Amino acid sequence: MSDDTMKNMKKWASQPWETNLIHVAGLTMLEADSVLWASKALTTFCPMAYSPMTADYDMQVFGYQHVKDSGWCGEKLDENVLSKNADGAEQCAALAAGAGKQSFLLGAFFRRGWCIGGTMEVGADQYKEWSSPEGKANPTCSIGEGWSSSMLFDFYAIEPVAMKE
Repeated sequence: MSDDTMKNMKKWASQPWETNLIHVAGLTMLEADSVLWASKALTTFCPMAYSPMTADYDMQVFGYQHVKDSGWCGEKLDENVLSKNADGAEQCAALAAGAGKQSFLLGAFFRRGWCIGGTMEVGADQYKEWSSPEGKANPTCSIGEGWSSSMLFDFYAIEPVAMKE
């Protein structure tokens, strides 16, 4: 690709172009590993995309798992706000564990950065159920009337201490 062509592409891309343009050095490179380039495009242009591999990594290394988008199990109590500027699930999990919580809610959209300690106690059986493919596809909530719905919070569970031993 000529320098002029690349300059034009940088102009056409939304600014900042560094986050909105991926340079592939020709069709040969693209055809050589199309999965790599598709993955690079997805992670660059869709940073909120769900990655099962990342979710499994978080579960194994950091000791928590994402259970449900747009809802929570238990109560959402205002006195359980742990942070209004958490950098993500990993930081919120650490705050929740430090506060002795077994679950947490992480804000989305207008509540991005909010970290609320959950009221649900998560036992080993419940955690294992949510870890299974069936549990991930259709998680259960046996507290009260079940899941509370909200576009502003996602629900996470912290691995019970008994499972870590």
